[in-house]
Amino acid sequence: MPPTPRAMLSALLIAPILFSSSGCADRSLAIVGIDSVAEERVDFAVNENRDVDLLFVVDNSNSMEREQASLAEKFSNVIDALANYPDGLPSVHIAVVSTDVGVGEGQNICSPLGDNGAFQGSQCSALDGDFLRSIANEDGSRAENFTGSLPETFACMATLGLQGCGFEQPLESMRRALSGPQSEGFLREHAYLAVVIVTDEDDCSAKDTGIFAAQSQDLSSALGPAKSFRCFEFGVQCDQDGDQVRTIGPRSGCVPRDNSPYLYDVDEYVQFLYGLKRSPEQTLVATIAGDLTPIAVTNRHDDRQNLDYVALEYSCTEADAEAVPPIRLSAFVRGFAQNSSQETSLCAPDLSGALDDIATLIRDRIASCLTGNLVDTDEDTPGIQPECVVTLTGPDEPERRISECQNQENPQASDNLPCYTLTNNPVCTDTPTSQSPKVHHAEGLTVPVGTNSSLRCLAP
Repeated sequence: MPPTPRAMLSALLIAPILFSSSGCADRSLAIVGIDSVAEERVDFAVNENRDVDLLFVVDNSNSMEREQASLAEKFSNVIDALANYPDGLPSVHIAVVSTDVGVGEGQNICSPLGDNGAFQGSQCSALDGDFLRSIANEDGSRAENFTGSLPETFACMATLGLQGCGFEQPLESMRRALSGPQSEGFLREHAYLAVVIVTDEDDCSAKDTGIFAAQSQDLSSALGPAKSFRCFEFGVQCDQDGDQVRTIGPRSGCVPRDNSPYLYDVDEYVQFLYGLKRSPEQTLVATIAGDLTPIAVTNRHDDRQNLDYVALEYSCTEADAEAVPPIRLSAFVRGFAQNSSQETSLCAPDLSGALDDIATLIRDRIASCLTGNLVDTDEDTPGIQPECVVTLTGPDEPERRISECQNQENPQASDNLPCYTLTNNPVCTDTPTSQSPKVHHAEGLTVPVGTNSSLRCLAP
């Protein structure tokens, strides 16, 4: 007979909790003697943290005019959602980079370095610096490095123009932006880092810029015409391909190509982002890109060059917006935990819905909202009374489990500090439980930066 929910609860409370060591933070619950237990997990910061470093990687190729305009116009949705806290807008750093990092020396398709991951803010006269700062002071005022409104300043930063290279390399641009000297002022050790990529193409981040060589425009040549299909051909593998990647027709089972001769492995960028923070819960990623399916190869003709070539069929269209399947970008996003990542479609009347979803992702992480359906252990009491465990992991100490606070009315007076409470959170009112966890420590105790807490509750 399988164990009852109550037996599972008992086992959950007395058995050791083990975490896998996989790089993508997939830390499933392992209960001694039980094969699997349905659960919801929320990783959250022990130190109260309302600081967010937000990087937008924006496609500046010649097909992005509508999308750049919509991003600039609707960005206020993000600010409005994040400002919907009892204490107002979190302290934010906001930077914008393009997808253009050039094609290397000796190529004549685009410039050698492009923007090279540099923050695109110095062109805005209202901004003092190359990224935006809006920091909450204790007296309720804000320290800011711009004049006018925050959305207006961002609109200037994000309107990059359409002169960027058509071989978009958003992941490499992100890495250069966050690893160069400019990142030292932008990245804050304790802050959440959110990366948002906006593009109508897939990623073509190249370790060998020979992929951009003009060579022959003949379809039978090794690289084929100098079109972005090269990024698919040498960066993706599908079930049907074999040696016939350029064959016209639908594709399935498409994933990033292992050991591509030209493109960086996607996981390299996942590990890079994780390496910037002490705890995985500090990192959030999102894309506004094409739909992942359908995937198909089609014929095209370039009238200007009088050139026949093969291309990826658009996976979605809306008015004058068209986008291809973002296979490498989707794999990048899925390298992060589900509650730390978001994929939204570029093909919509505008980007307001996508930006709303991204704001919710950031908001729920800051607030540590419990977002799933949980086992209710006391149906006679209004609301949901979940059964949970909380563990703490410090930068220099092993994982340890803590209990629920004995004194719910005054947690600091509990005899079992450190302990946790689940409280109703006004920021979480549109989630099923409207609750978020909080860890309480002895008064005056300094909790080391990088201490991570994980709450897991049984789900039906």
